[in-house]
Amino acid sequence: MKLTEREIPILELLNEYTRPDGEFCVPFHTISGEPKSSAWTKEVRRIVRQLARKGAAELYRGLFTDDGMLCGSGYCITKSGRAALQAARSKE
Repeated sequence: MKLTEREIPILELLNEYTRPDGEFCVPFHTISGEPKSSAWTKEVRRIVRQLARKGAAELYRGLFTDDGMLCGSGYCITKSGRAALQAARSKE
């Protein structure tokens, strides 16, 4: 899978914050580090969804916090996303 220059930093954040197969997923604002309504979070949303269409990220619904509270949906990196990121890093 070919990654764009915009996708690589976001995939690196997903690799840092999440685990494959829904083991640990995060919402867009966690990835962006900004409020949900910020322009950067909206851009992160577009990029993550683009990564999901490529199979590098995966959506999980019905996530829970560490305290057991329902917190909505989030994305995590996939195993193929990790492989694509490793390939992109080796090309640098």
